[in-house]
Amino acid sequence: MHRSGASFLAAALCQSGVVFSPQSGQSSEIDNPQLIALNEAVLADSGGSWDQPPERLEWSGVRLASARELAERFAGKRIWGLKDPRLLLTLEGWQQVLPTVQRVGVFRHPQAVARSLHKHGGIRDPEQALRLWFVYNQRLLAEFRRDPFPVLCFDQQSEAPDQRVRKLARELGLPRARQTGGYDSDLLIEQPNQDSVLPPDVQSLYASLQTIALV
Repeated sequence: MHRSGASFLAAALCQSGVVFSPQSGQSSEIDNPQLIALNEAVLADSGGSWDQPPERLEWSGVRLASARELAERFAGKRIWGLKDPRLLLTLEGWQQVLPTVQRVGVFRHPQAVARSLHKHGGIRDPEQALRLWFVYNQRLLAEFRRDPFPVLCFDQQSEAPDQRVRKLARELGLPRARQTGGYDSDLLIEQPNQDSVLPPDVQSLYASLQTIALV
């Protein structure tokens, strides 16, 4: 989900040798504009967008061909990845293109995400933000249950996020990071209001995600 620590996770994995940009000399660049544009186009084809996820997703032959072309740009890169929260919505098509892809997930407390979306993502309605959190993370949990993979909880705990990322790198068999990846300090400042009550389905989903998180 957006505002959940995906950029921090990708930046940290860069330090273990994962390349997120196919262009040479840009190994630290983690956002791929072509990937984001393609995912948005797939969502738009189905009548949706990142903040209005469509109920049913359709990948056209043209979009699948574009996905293959994007993947082919990484030819020659030993370890490479794709980072975009929209992948939770468009994953079915990408799995056709990259059937052996290794998935990695990250999640964050729904209230913290809602506050961050209000501040940075233009989502003014807290209920809409929580619904978005639910849709994205419900798909994360469903995908994990289909075929488990490492999932990181970004929420501030006794152990710093960078320490958990180092564990994740070991789990993936990646080289030891040269240094810890940085992250937006707002992600840790915007902590959830512990006095607020979450909708029951959101609270239940968050509890389920915590049970699968890498510790």
